[in-house]
Amino acid sequence: MEHATENSSPLPTAESPFAQNGVPIQYFDQITKDTPINPDIWNITGLDTTSITPPDHSQFAHGIVIVDDPTHGECMVFNKSQNPNRQFFNITGGIAHKGEYPSETFTREVLEETGITMDLSRVRYQGLMKVKGLPDIPLFSYHARSSDLQTIKPVFDTKELALIPLTSCKAAIPSLPWNTMKLL
Repeated sequence: MEHATENSSPLPTAESPFAQNGVPIQYFDQITKDTPINPDIWNITGLDTTSITPPDHSQFAHGIVIVDDPTHGECMVFNKSQNPNRQFFNITGGIAHKGEYPSETFTREVLEETGITMDLSRVRYQGLMKVKGLPDIPLFSYHARSSDLQTIKPVFDTKELALIPLTSCKAAIPSLPWNTMKLL
């Protein structure tokens, strides 16, 4: 995969080699203070891993989509055109529909935001994410394959996607216990 450089366009066009089905895919070599990542990510304070199963109900469900190698791969983040934080990239997730289990919320949100139909054998519940000012949020991970990127066709209002090295995600969100998370 070709990577963006400092001299390349910060937002690839639909004709760029990063685009799939008209959705630009951007690549960040690392997360810096200038990377347009949702500032709410910095409010994550930890992960409660005491329960091995997600709760039956939750207002939200979020997840980390990891492409290729679960140790050294890349995190996928997205940017919605209608989101109040539309100038920022976010991890996948959202509000649960009535009667929806958190795992169903995560699965639906990944499909809506990326167009990827998940292989449920590659979904892992990680625990309850602690975020300042919000109720605990079930956190999942999904191990996508680079071939999944060929099927990207968001159902909802995703404006663009970005891939960030997993090492940068770990550095940006040190409050998550990355070394003990079961990513595959």
